Amino acid sequence: MKIPKGLKISQVRAGTGPVAEHGKFALIHYDCYLPRGEKCESSRARGPVQLKVGERRTYPAVAYALPGMAVGEVRSVKVSPNLTYYARKQNPNLPPDVALRYEIELLCVNDQWDNTVYRHGTGDEPTSDTS
Repeated sequence: MKIPKGLKISQVRAGTGPVAEHGKFALIHYDCYLPRGEKCESSRARGPVQLKVGERRTYPAVAYALPGMAVGEVRSVKVSPNLTYYARKQNPNLPPDVALRYEIELLCVNDQWDNTVYRHGTGDEPTSDTS
């Protein structure tokens, strides 16, 4: 997946577990920060987020940072204002032209959807058909 202009991805901490590959299911925690370091959103209070690696129905920062991450790894993603549209849609309190920084931690990688975990924020968790 080619990284769009306006995203800068860097490793904060190396991971040692299985790698998130296209088509697998990842369980992550993320924190989102405003330019001055103020946390504006986090998955930690409500529980981890599950999503399919390579799927673009999430924040661009997450979609582009996940492939190639190893379990235990943390990546920082700086997002320019032109790519924060999804974050603003999910959180209307964000200023319109704001750059954001995400820290994404990969907790685990699975071959199948884990029905015991809800994919927060999308409202489209799969039914029994997880393909």
